[in-house]
Amino acid sequence: MRYYVGTGSNGYPTLIRRTLDGGGNEVTQELLEGVENLQFLYGIDNADDELPDIYVIAANVSDWNLVRTVRIAALVASLDEYGAEHDSADYAMLDETIPGPDDRRRRRVFSATVQVRNNR
Repeated sequence: MRYYVGTGSNGYPTLIRRTLDGGGNEVTQELLEGVENLQFLYGIDNADDELPDIYVIAANVSDWNLVRTVRIAALVASLDEYGAEHDSADYAMLDETIPGPDDRRRRRVFSATVQVRNNR
């Protein structure tokens, strides 16, 4: 499965999932409208104590067997604009700050850390 942020059929940023069906064909599913940004950090256990010592992006994972947790953050926006105030706030997402796009949509960052339990 691959998850990414793309443009949905309605023209809004959307969380999309691509999978392969039984015949090897790619199936695309729109999961959640309004997702503007999605980030992951992987918790690496370098001390062999089952606890993450550092968090890195996927490109910096040298051994996937050492991943113990995953931090996930999603920036989600309302589909409609509200009021007269423009969104010029910055949004902290894991190891990056996303500037507000100066529109009238409302945004919120959702984040979680999950344990990878089947990686041994």
